[in-house]
Amino acid sequence: MQAHLLAQLEAHPDLRREEHCRLYKETHGIEVSPASITRARQRLGWTRKKRP
Repeated sequence: MQAHLLAQLEAHPDLRREEHCRLYKETHGIEVSPASITRARQRLGWTRKKRP
C-alpha cells in the first residue's frame, strides 16, 4: 500500500485524507479509512505541506 500511496500523494499533494481514500478505492479497488491514510503518511514521513 505504501508505494502506491506515496505515488498518489506525490501526484495529488493537496487532497484531504478522505479524498485520498476515495481515490485509492477507485484506483486499486481497496477501501481504506482516513486513519489508515494518516498512519501510512506517518510511516512514509509525509507531512502536510500548505500551498503558499
